[in-house]
Amino acid sequence: MNVFDRLDAGAPLDDDERMLVESVRAFARNELAPRADGFDRTAEFPWKNVEGINRLGLNQMFVPQDYGGLPLISRVSGRSARPVPPPESSGPRTSTR
Repeated sequence: MNVFDRLDAGAPLDDDERMLVESVRAFARNELAPRADGFDRTAEFPWKNVEGINRLGLNQMFVPQDYGGLPLISRVSGRSARPVPPPESSGPRTSTR
């Protein structure tokens, strides 16, 4: 059993927590994953990804609340950090560097 299986087996998320996790997954699936191969090929820093993360306020997810972060519990941030599989058409992820 890996860490994500353990998170999934834990206490269920409430509606707001589920909505946040789904919005993070949708962002990763729709915006991050399609651009990943291009960034891998060019070794360009993914500024578009950072801008999107900032736009959604996701950078605050892993910052402690005492320092301006969101008041989240670990099961939400952990489920939000689940890896997104590459698009089916892109094949296995490899680095060109």
